[in-house]
Amino acid sequence: MSFKKLLTAILLATLACTGAQAADEPKLALLIGNAAYKASPLRNPVNDVRLMEVVLKESGFTVMKAENASMREMRRLVREFGDKLKAEGGVGLFYFAGHGVQVRGENFLISTDSDIRNEDEVADDGLNASTVLEKMQTAGNRINLVILDACRNNPFASKSRSAPDGLAGMRAPGGSLVAYATAPGSVASDGPGRNGLYTENLARAIRQPGLPVEEVFKQVRTAVRKQSNNQQIPWENTALEGQFAFNGRPTSARPDAAALDLAFWESVKSSNYPADFQAYLSQYPEGLFASLAKSRLVQLKTAGPLTASASGVNLLGTMDLIDSFTGLRRKLDVTTTAIAENGTKTYSTGDVISAKGEVLQLRVGEHVLRVTGGALWTVPLKDQAASGRAFVEQIDAGYSVQGTFHWTVVPLGQGKVRVDAAPTYSSPVPYSLKPLYIYGKWTATYSAGRELADSSTAQLRSLGSSVTNLMTTELKFR
Repeated sequence: MSFKKLLTAILLATLACTGAQAADEPKLALLIGNAAYKASPLRNPVNDVRLMEVVLKESGFTVMKAENASMREMRRLVREFGDKLKAEGGVGLFYFAGHGVQVRGENFLISTDSDIRNEDEVADDGLNASTVLEKMQTAGNRINLVILDACRNNPFASKSRSAPDGLAGMRAPGGSLVAYATAPGSVASDGPGRNGLYTENLARAIRQPGLPVEEVFKQVRTAVRKQSNNQQIPWENTALEGQFAFNGRPTSARPDAAALDLAFWESVKSSNYPADFQAYLSQYPEGLFASLAKSRLVQLKTAGPLTASASGVNLLGTMDLIDSFTGLRRKLDVTTTAIAENGTKTYSTGDVISAKGEVLQLRVGEHVLRVTGGALWTVPLKDQAASGRAFVEQIDAGYSVQGTFHWTVVPLGQGKVRVDAAPTYSSPVPYSLKPLYIYGKWTATYSAGRELADSSTAQLRSLGSSVTNLMTTELKFR
């Protein structure tokens, strides 16, 4: 054997013995989210499985996914998942969101087409979670993770005098971890928001660079317990032997508290749900953004339907904001919130326009930019080409983010024009995981006589990230 081959063999053997995470190690996930149950539909599982798909793909996983799956489809996917895992090795992850029940100490995952009239039929028409774990175990790969956000209410409890709540504890074989949204025998809420409390926090923790898998679930447990006032406490059974981190190589250093604070705030700052800001304050009552969260919480709780007669503002219409990265959709009433003595108008979208029609402040996707040097276009836009560059700062970030905004006006005819822009923001944020550097493009369409864009698309990405955040807006005038 040559020296090079011998050295390679030694390195591979050392890697296998230490259980270290290989940079190019295969990672395969099977995600199933079932919500459309006939008897007891759920709100969040499909949204949860889509969120998990995004964060796992960010982490380098190959993802197999099914939404509202039939029992036949679930069994086929588990078989294909096991076969592929056996062929490729590496890390395997199974995630299920939906109805799951325990019968005589066994956990069964329920499909949307399961025809179960009584609890004694569950074993015949449900997928035994132990079958999934056994399929993964026989693949012989390094690490297996089973995540069950299926501890919701038992839909068959009313037909059984002894039906236990939640799921039963499962033994984790060597090299595996079984995680539950709440402790065995307890029930997790489906949640009032877009995502379940457990999966929302799991996705946030997975994105932490270098965070060991055990720390991921510890963070989730702490956050969920606090946000649920101790009503829901996630639980794991683990027999892991090697090291693993979802995002990069595992590190023994824990993330800086300020960085975790920032990550939480970034995930909720654009929300229109009071519960999201309350969750932030529960986790970080003295956090870096606590004052902003409190102000936003008061604003959302006191805000009612805006009408011209009731509020004294001019309601122009409604803006739909769609974030394809998270799947979040929200609506924003578009009003003229203030008119200064000099004629400058401020809109509820964040746009500010001078009496001369100069755009002084502009909504770009989920952010608002203020002009600090140069100038943007003048509205209403005329059907003629123009271009320029302005210096801007992002005013809704909680820290200083400055950059440039190159723009071009393109005539489309029939009274419409398009603005194509290339925004770039950069700032060394001292408590962030890395310096902030965001770039991309923003495109908006304006109609003749209007100061605000009819629609826009912001495609922005951070330096070092392969994910492009896509935010579209559409303004529906009254």
